[in-house]
Amino acid sequence: MRRLLQGAVVLLVLGAGVLLFESYRAYRSAVDLFTSHRMPFELPQAVPGLEALQLRTPAGTPIAASFVPPQNHVAIVVAHGSQANRAQLWPDVVTLARAGYGVLAFDWPGHGESGGQIHFGTEERAAFEAAVDFLSARPDVQRISAYGFSNGGGLLTAFVADEPRVKSLLAVGAWTDAVEQSGHEFRRWGGIRKWPAEYITRRQVDGGNLRPLDLAPKLVGRPTLFVAGTADGVVMPVMSVELAHAAGGRLWLIPDAHHGDYREVAPDWVPRMLAFFAPTP
Repeated sequence: MRRLLQGAVVLLVLGAGVLLFESYRAYRSAVDLFTSHRMPFELPQAVPGLEALQLRTPAGTPIAASFVPPQNHVAIVVAHGSQANRAQLWPDVVTLARAGYGVLAFDWPGHGESGGQIHFGTEERAAFEAAVDFLSARPDVQRISAYGFSNGGGLLTAFVADEPRVKSLLAVGAWTDAVEQSGHEFRRWGGIRKWPAEYITRRQVDGGNLRPLDLAPKLVGRPTLFVAGTADGVVMPVMSVELAHAAGGRLWLIPDAHHGDYREVAPDWVPRMLAFFAPTP
């Protein structure tokens, strides 16, 4: 009996150790999501007319960007996802530029070659506004649109809602609620991993949370397209469904697409993307 009790105690201790280890791993991974991910920009593919820019927020934070002037008077702000830089969506940057669109792809604060920190709030909004200000001041730009992926899609949904100068929005793999998204991303092992991740998100995000879903109704009346893959294991596809409904926009669920492989899975990705941004007559 004594040996059985000792064995049970050992198993309990080992089990508790595994749970604590998983909880700590989730905590550290969540912290990493809000830690600066600076990296040099390496041009994936040349684009005629491409210019390197350094924008500045009102607080003086440098925002690194790449810009291609428009040939059709439409310019698109392109925003990448987490732990990446403006090279992440470069195939679409090239496609849009070749079709005559102006493209301004930038690094979010705390990413790539930009300064600042990651808080899903004031700094990110200021970077977005700096991009819109730059485009608004150009005589060759008559219409501004926006395209964001993952974190970029969630942030742009919130920011474009308050920016009437941006006339349309394409959000791919966007989330509705930063805390809810964190809990979903760390859902394995249930609360053991979920709760530490949600705690870090509440601590790091300006104001404790960001809910693009609450701001999406301000987009009603502007063209919006929310795209998700049915096999996305990072951001729940239902989040795009909810955003499209709240914004009065269009929804495109791509069968069997995962997080970030939309272009490869959907054979009509390019024509549908170009048609969405097409200049109005």
